[in-house]
This record gives sequence, C-alpha cells and structure tokens, in this order.
Amino acid sequence: MTATPAALLDTFKRGARGLLAWPDSAPIDYPFADSDIAQLHRVAPAGDAPLDDQTWNDLLLPRYHESLSSGVSIFGRQGLYRRLRGGASDVECADQAERLRALMADPAQCTQLEASLRPLRDADTETAALLFEGKALSAPPWLRWTWLLPLALLASIAGVILTPLSWLATAGILYLLIAGQMRYHERVEAWKHALNTLQMLLLASSTVGTRDAAAPDALREGAQHAAKLGGRLSRSMFVRMSQDGGAYGDWFMLSNVKHYYRTQAIVFAERDFLIGCYLACAELEADLALARSLLAASQWCWT
Repeated sequence: MTATPAALLDTFKRGARGLLAWPDSAPIDYPFADSDIAQLHRVAPAGDAPLDDQTWNDLLLPRYHESLSSGVSIFGRQGLYRRLRGGASDVECADQAERLRALMADPAQCTQLEASLRPLRDADTETAALLFEGKALSAPPWLRWTWLLPLALLASIAGVILTPLSWLATAGILYLLIAGQMRYHERVEAWKHALNTLQMLLLASSTVGTRDAAAPDALREGAQHAAKLGGRLSRSMFVRMSQDGGAYGDWFMLSNVKHYYRTQAIVFAERDFLIGCYLACAELEADLALARSLLAASQWCWT
C-alpha cells in the first residue's frame, strides 16, 4: 500500500520529535499525587511561617491550589504549593505583586511564556527529591569491559564450527547479558522517566531564555548551557532514530546501563544548575497561573 503525503509528513514529524527531543504537539498533563506536589516544599521550603496541615485544610487551600493548577505542569504546581504553604515576607509579596502586574499588563507576553514553558507539561515524574536529596551512584568497574561481551558472543558462535562445546560459552555469555538487564531493568526504567522530566525542564529553560525578553535572569543567562546539557543527557542519534537498533544495543552491549550511569554522573555534576532552572521555571509558571487567574476574576485586592 502506498503511503499518502499526509502519512509521510506525520512520520517525519514523529521522527523529528524523537531525534530532537521535542514534546508532542498536545500536552499530556500527567496526574500527580499530593505527596509529589508537596515535594518541593518539603525539600526546599520557602517562607518563615509555613502552614500546618489543619490550617492548610481549614482555609480550603487545597481546593484553591487545584483551581490554579489547570494546564500547569508539575513544576508550576509545586511552585504554587510551596508559595501557598510557606507564606512570604512583605518584601517577597511586593516583588511577587510587581511581577504579576507586569504579566497582567501584557497578556500576549503571558501567552508566549506559557507556550515556551509548554514542554514542562510532558514531564511524567517528580524530580525535586532527586535533585535536592539524591546521590550519584558509582559505576561498577566491570561496566567498562562490557564491549567485550558481543565480541565474545560472536566468537563462541563461530567456534561451533570447531567444537559443539562452544555452545556452552554462548550460553554463558547470554546469561551474563540477560542477568545484567534483569538486574538493572527497574532502575534504568525509573531513571528514564526522571531523565525525560529533566530534559523537558532543560528544553523549556533554553526556549524561554532564548526567546522571551521577560524571562528570569537565571534562564536567560543559562539558555545555551541548558540546550547543550539536554543534548548530553540524550541517547545517541542512532538510538533515537531506531528503537529496534537501540534495543539490540541494550541487550547485547548493555548500552542502557552505561547510559544510566553516565547520565547520573552528568546530572549530579550539574545539580546546582538544574536546581536553578527548576526553581526559575517553577516560579515563573506559578506567576503565570496566578496572573491568568487574576485576569479572569472580576475583582481582586493586592493587600
């Protein structure tokens, strides 16, 4: 059956998104547990007068937080929660009011900023605990020698020509490869989701910092570094273009395990930069959510 031009274009778009780590056109907006939304407040509390659980519930703030969170990523929801739960000083309130007035005075700018932050809504994992409390794991020494396994596998298969006993070596090598995948499968899969969230954070940070003059200084100054760091955390171009090819590399060379340890080392080496991007995006998205809510309200009071 001949592919239609529309089908070919759709295939090209999907391939380009996979290659360049672009998010899909429609945001996904994953649901998150209340404990996930509260993580940023737990690991990096703001304000000097946080509300206790009873006061938080008595003031119906969970419902208000939910009303603000429509179309907001996990980053923005965490920023809103931390702001509502932790309180703010008079100086912080004045700064926030100034930022909100600037956003409300230019709705077009709000729309542009929301579009630039849109990749954040494809994040499917909470990563505040990882960045603020996580610790990098050292790669096991044997990992540097895994490139020998596929060569040994080929040699053992070829050795069958000389002696059937080579099948024993083949079975042993396959056992090592399968055992490695089984041992690291859950950790690698969990890290894949966390890494996707961090890549969406870096993509949004570089986009906002490059395109939007109203972006926070931290994002404008770090835009280029964010783009480069996102590339360093990605799998190879071959893996991104060919899922089957990537699967072969994972099973026969433990490429996914190597990528797991390599990117962990990068993430924790860049922890301070990532935290800066995290907080800047969370605060900016929280500001946009509040500005949108105020613009939709018939009346409000700044005091």
